[in-house]
Amino acid sequence: MKCLLRMAVSKNQSMVFFETVLSLRMQKHTFIEAVPIPNDVFPQVPAYFYVALSEVESEWSDHKQVIGFSEQRPFQSSMVSRLPYFMIQWDYKGQRGYGHVIESRQDERGRFAPSGRDEPVYDDGDHVGGTGFPAYVYKPFLRTDTLTLPTSLFSNFAHEIIGNMLQLEPQRWRKPKHVAGMRQLVDQFKASWDAFDWTR
Repeated sequence: MKCLLRMAVSKNQSMVFFETVLSLRMQKHTFIEAVPIPNDVFPQVPAYFYVALSEVESEWSDHKQVIGFSEQRPFQSSMVSRLPYFMIQWDYKGQRGYGHVIESRQDERGRFAPSGRDEPVYDDGDHVGGTGFPAYVYKPFLRTDTLTLPTSLFSNFAHEIIGNMLQLEPQRWRKPKHVAGMRQLVDQFKASWDAFDWTR
């Protein structure tokens, strides 16, 4: 993360990192996305995400609404362990950003509970704690016979907010091109990254 931040600074940009963990049973590894943001737009990031997370409150949980990260309570100390969550941060230490526990999913019958068992589903179809997180999940990580999902990387929640901030066409963040179709962009990134790659 530190190296990505340095690379962004060299291009007069800032960087945001976000992760959406929708199911601990199906997503057993960390998948953090990094998105460069122009410096003139970056000051709006905290406000945009705070408002967006506050607006979906009624759909989520009994937990504290928006969890703010700080030096005293960084990301790993602030979030409840063993529960699905969304987090966004704009530093490498996890001391600046927001998080929220995702207590249920609209398209999943029951959810992973700290006990390791699925929690009950009520007759009206709701799960314990609310109606779910407004998100889409990347198909290869799920059984597609049980879910109908668009092809987007994990969640469009953060992509949509960032896309709106940058005034991008929805097509740009809803249906990104396959990596094979972006070979030139990948090569440009590698050329920029070489100067900041700590593994070399």
